Order: sequence, then C-alpha cells, then structure tokens
Amino acid sequence: MITILNTAPFLDSTSALAPKADILIANETEFELLSGRGLAELDPAMADWARRHGQTVIVTLGKDGARAVTRQGEAISVAALPVKPVDTVGAGDTFCGYLAAGLDAGLGLEAAMRRAAVAGSLACLNPGAQPAIPLAEAVDKALGSGRKQKGRSMDLPFSLRSRGAAYLGASTMTICRPSERGWLSTLAIASVCSLTLSRSCMPRSW
Repeated sequence: MITILNTAPFLDSTSALAPKADILIANETEFELLSGRGLAELDPAMADWARRHGQTVIVTLGKDGARAVTRQGEAISVAALPVKPVDTVGAGDTFCGYLAAGLDAGLGLEAAMRRAAVAGSLACLNPGAQPAIPLAEAVDKALGSGRKQKGRSMDLPFSLRSRGAAYLGASTMTICRPSERGWLSTLAIASVCSLTLSRSCMPRSW
C-alpha cells in the first residue's frame, strides 16, 4: 500500500500531515510554505526534506515539469509537454491522479511522473477541471505510441484507459490493490475536498 499526500489546498493541518505519507506532492509555492525555503533553494530543500522525513517528495513546476527526491536520495526530473495553456485549473489534480494510477499499474516513479506530467500539460488545453482531464489514449499518443519504459510496455491495465485519473481533489489518498478483482481503488483519509473515481475504475459494489 502506498500513501500519497497532495498539499493542495494548503490547510492549517497540512504541515502536520505532510510527513506522514509515503509520497508528498506539492507545487513550488506550497513547498516553500512547508520547507520555509525559497525557490532558489528548491533542490537542497527537497533533498533535506526527503532525508529528514524518510519520504519521497515531488514538486510540480508548471511548464518546467516536476522534480522528485526519493527517500533514498535519488533525484528525478521530468519535463512537461510544451503547450499553449487555455486553463490550468485542473493540471495539478490531473498530475496526482495519473501519478497514482501509474504507480498502481506498476510503473516506476520516473515513468509514472513522466506520464503524469504529460497528462497535466494536456489538461491545460481545455477549460474546467474534471472535463479537461485527458483520456489515457491522448496521453499515450503524446508520450509516443508503443514506447516502452523500463522494460514495461505502455499497454497499461484498464484502470488507465478511461479518463485517466482515479483521483481528483482529495488532499490525501491511499492506493489499494484488493485483488481478486484487481480494481484500482482510492480512499481519501483526510477530511478535505472530494474524491472522484471514474466509473470504469470503480467496483460495482461501490
């Protein structure tokens, strides 16, 4: 089981919750609030945070993509897709959803981040939040049809074939793999915002 905390929206409780997840996701402004260090010190601040809290930290940087430092100290950087944005309101939520779905599908962190960054970029091409989330097919096309990442084909499970993200707007979530059915399920574990599951990812019993 992997726990992921997205610091948006940044609440009074966020600083206390932030160290408790396996993976922390913040944009540059939110991470500055958490770390108390400016954007000029982003890389050392991320490395220090990951080391002190024993977690992987990911900072999204808009058109500049996203960076991560793992709990083992590995630094990862992925690029965004160059686009002319129409509306950026759902880009962060899309990144988080695609990242979670990619990890659940078995992608490594760098591959899941790359997929999430491309999905977040595509989400900027249409107005709105949920309506702008790109379909998995569009993300596959942008990444390059049939490309392999770390030995895995991009022919991903059904849970990534609908409106990609199984999560939207919940500051905290847990990825579970219940198994006899292989459903991708997500559970919000903090009382913030809302959780949205695409219908094709949802067990009929929900």
